[in-house]
Amino acid sequence: MLGFGSWFGDSSPLIFLAALLVYGLTLCPTVYVGDSGELVAAAHHLGVAHPTGYPLYLLLTKAFASLVPFGSIAWRANLFSAVCAGLSAEILARSVRRLAPSSPAWWIAGLSAVVLGPLWTQATVARVYPLSTVFTALLLYCLVRWWRDGATRWWFWHHGLLGLGLANHTMLIAHLPVFVLVTLAKRPGQWRNVRLVVLSSLCVLPGLSFYSYVPLRAASNPAVEYRVQVREENGSRFESATTLPVLRSYFSRELHHSRRWMESAADYVPIFQHHLKSVAKELSVPGLLLAMLGIFGLTRCRAAALAGACVLLWVANVALLGWHGAWWDIFLYPRYLSAGWMALLFLLGVGMSEFAVLVREKWKLPRAAVLFLLGLPLLWAARNYQFCDRSDHTLAEDYARALLQEIPENGQLFATADSSLYPIWYLQAVEGVRDDLEIVNPLHFSQKLDLVGQVDPALSGQWQGKVPRDFYSCDPRPTTPMPYYPRQQVGLLTRICSPQRALPPLPPLEVPEIFGLEDSSGLDTFSVSMVALIHANLAAAHFARGEEVAARDRLRRVANLDAGRGWGYWAGTELCLRMGQVDLARELLSKAHEFGNPREPATAALGKQVDQLERGLASLERAHLASDLQERLVELKKAARQAKRYFPALEAYAEALLEAGRAREVVALMDEATQRDPGEPRFASLRARAVRAAGQ
Repeated sequence: MLGFGSWFGDSSPLIFLAALLVYGLTLCPTVYVGDSGELVAAAHHLGVAHPTGYPLYLLLTKAFASLVPFGSIAWRANLFSAVCAGLSAEILARSVRRLAPSSPAWWIAGLSAVVLGPLWTQATVARVYPLSTVFTALLLYCLVRWWRDGATRWWFWHHGLLGLGLANHTMLIAHLPVFVLVTLAKRPGQWRNVRLVVLSSLCVLPGLSFYSYVPLRAASNPAVEYRVQVREENGSRFESATTLPVLRSYFSRELHHSRRWMESAADYVPIFQHHLKSVAKELSVPGLLLAMLGIFGLTRCRAAALAGACVLLWVANVALLGWHGAWWDIFLYPRYLSAGWMALLFLLGVGMSEFAVLVREKWKLPRAAVLFLLGLPLLWAARNYQFCDRSDHTLAEDYARALLQEIPENGQLFATADSSLYPIWYLQAVEGVRDDLEIVNPLHFSQKLDLVGQVDPALSGQWQGKVPRDFYSCDPRPTTPMPYYPRQQVGLLTRICSPQRALPPLPPLEVPEIFGLEDSSGLDTFSVSMVALIHANLAAAHFARGEEVAARDRLRRVANLDAGRGWGYWAGTELCLRMGQVDLARELLSKAHEFGNPREPATAALGKQVDQLERGLASLERAHLASDLQERLVELKKAARQAKRYFPALEAYAEALLEAGRAREVVALMDEATQRDPGEPRFASLRARAVRAAGQ
């Protein structure tokens, strides 16, 4: 033995301290992209987060942030994730040491858990997953202790920790079949002890009781609240999670079921293939060999059930992810697989212990030769450092601040997407940035009557008869809210005006300084998607000012990015249609299809719009063959009539007529189109523009 225990003591927090050092150097300094802004804001105000609420995470993050006396609230929440990830690695190392007390492999296994890419990426930002890894490590530790000691108390500890873990994230239910397997292998007769089974099952309830936090806080109308969409015959409304029907919808995540990618059991084949490749990539060949050696080692010491439990935990974790997740959750983001990764690292740690035994006893090498195992965590650290380093990552805050700066005093912002709404929530609700603004989103329509009336007059009758204020939108979808209202791309935002008012002149475009905008290398998929959206919005702003060369440059940057959700691709494709950039549009369409999820209804609707855009591009291709405006008008008119209800082709024809100074023909054309398709409200916007042009 190399004497690590004698150097630091059996209870030394060696791995935990090493983790804090690594994560401290790479910690994100502010709010991160995705759910982080919402989670931090909800924890700070003790609000209600998106389903399933994560009550334990919110309470612990609030307590931790209150105890740390320095740094922004977002930074403290990021530090809490680092502490959780460090504890996970420390507990995992101690679990390995319980099976191999004479080997230093536990120490190296713990360091491997610190620098493994999928865990490292979550350890430096505000997410619920590092806390989940703590419970996974604790549950594995309980199984190891029960396997070695046989003490019944570990049954109770396991169930109590499982209940607490479920109060953080329900994906931990994957541990249940693992526990059943180990129990059947170790002591099958224990299941016949009804009293023991009942008492241990009751230990789960205290942890699950934390979910009472959701209705209790929702009833108090917190500053940050994720409301539940309730479907009705005439549409839907958003309600607080205070009644049983709403709570049932909230906890079951019914509205997320339509996002599932899986349609049949056969879909598990590509899912498992994808994640097996991810395992091979992340662990590398040495890591895979050590994990397999760990399975052999556990089998050799008559603990094959523990090896099977680790494999089963990974399989159950992937199976739950496939059953629950959307396409991007399954194939793009590794965040849901924290339990599976911890199980594999446990096998890897045992494999390191077996390898150390071979080095010392069979190969008769010096004990110090075991130190070369340090090469694996060092290799992973070198490989993953750049990608996992968040120490200068300010993309979400930069983007949110740039959005807020474009809005005049006491303005209104329509924000529907996580990429914009959540960091804005954090800045406004926690940091107090631009608290003069009204941030309107689908979750709180009922509170914003002025803008709600514009979005859907059926939601409120109090605005009718008034001239509503202009508002701004940062919706990433190709069609912004209120498409039948006059609109213009100010910068990152779209200004949407009342039809009773003319569009004001555009101010000079000032491109904000946003992290990752000029160099997105090393960013994760979600961040790159946000960068693509920013470029697409800036391209639209350039085009609105007649700067087509700059707009094409921005769109080319979008095409060169691999953005996971494809938001920038869809927005860029629509802009290419308006600009007549056929080749670039087809390239963006190809990317949109590549990253789209045709099985998810919302994405399927976007895919339908993409298909329509392709038909519109064919019309524009024919139109651009014309050598003068008159020939172009003839082709566009033909394309518009062939397209019938297709708006972009008709819009292109109307724009060409306006360019030729034939506004009255546009008025007649829009009247004809409205009669043919009265359900298309966007004709009103073009008609209003034509009326103003004819009056001038």
